[in-house]
Amino acid sequence: MSKMTFSALGLAGVALISMAAEANSQTQLPYAESTLQEASTSLAGAGTPIVLDPSENVVSIAKSQSRQQPPAPRDIQDVPQAVMQNLAPPAAPIETNQTVVVKPGVNTLIPISISQPNRIITPFGRPVVKTLSTATIDVSQNVIYISPKDKNPVALYITEKGDESAAISLSLLPQKIPPMQANLVISTPLSEGLTGMEGSTAFTAKAKQFEQSQPYMDTIKIIMRSLALGEIPQGFSISKLHPGYAIPSCHLPGFEFDFSKSQLIKGHDYNAIVATVRNVSGRTLQFDEMACTHPLLAATAVWPKNVLEPGERTELYVATRSANTIVRAAKRPSLLD
Repeated sequence: MSKMTFSALGLAGVALISMAAEANSQTQLPYAESTLQEASTSLAGAGTPIVLDPSENVVSIAKSQSRQQPPAPRDIQDVPQAVMQNLAPPAAPIETNQTVVVKPGVNTLIPISISQPNRIITPFGRPVVKTLSTATIDVSQNVIYISPKDKNPVALYITEKGDESAAISLSLLPQKIPPMQANLVISTPLSEGLTGMEGSTAFTAKAKQFEQSQPYMDTIKIIMRSLALGEIPQGFSISKLHPGYAIPSCHLPGFEFDFSKSQLIKGHDYNAIVATVRNVSGRTLQFDEMACTHPLLAATAVWPKNVLEPGERTELYVATRSANTIVRAAKRPSLLD
């Protein structure tokens, strides 16, 4: 003899059907004789609607008040469309301290703040400004302070006092931005005037002042630190390594040195060559600063890593003295003469 089993949902459905039948007999609701859809339609107007779920064969009572009561008030009010249209995305932050690489004779565009003082740091020791602009200009040591009065571009030439052989050409574009500071760095090939009598030109006057303003070791430390931070020391220039320039001789087992894309950072008494070194071995190696030699070597360093995993690269800095820093000794007469 087979037994009948009921799930919890089936028992609940039987109970609901019984309740609905009893309510039918008391309230004289119309009897639905046809399909489930017809029963749902005929009972919809008799107060609380009855929703039939054919998939479960269960009758459930749904309480819907969408047509009987107004919707409940919301805690968040609507924002007017005009306000939403005026909400612009936040502006990207502006870098107010910039290093600008310039080339003598080539005009360079620099954005500056309108009606605010802006600071232009030049590589000259005593800069002289030539312009027709009505902007307020003040020169203090190697720094130029300029405050434009309107949005008209400010065109100017900057030269070293007493030396008109080279000039920096700038077009300053006033904008509604915070006050700007621009550090001008000369970019000139070695064949275009970076060396003159005893290596002294207008380009290296400020570098000479910087190099000789502190002890030798402090100067070397500042030069190396500036290179590691991606900066250029005061008054120094930057250019590609000139073909035929005496590069350092570097050798260290497990490392590969690349001077093909080197940078030359040139001052008055000191220069620096920036190259790369890569670990080509199959194990972790530590770089040895004694791996590079040069007739005028001053210091060697690597950054940001001196312990390299296989395949890793790092920058190599080799600081050298300029030839004009070598002090020639007095001649001694030979005993063989």
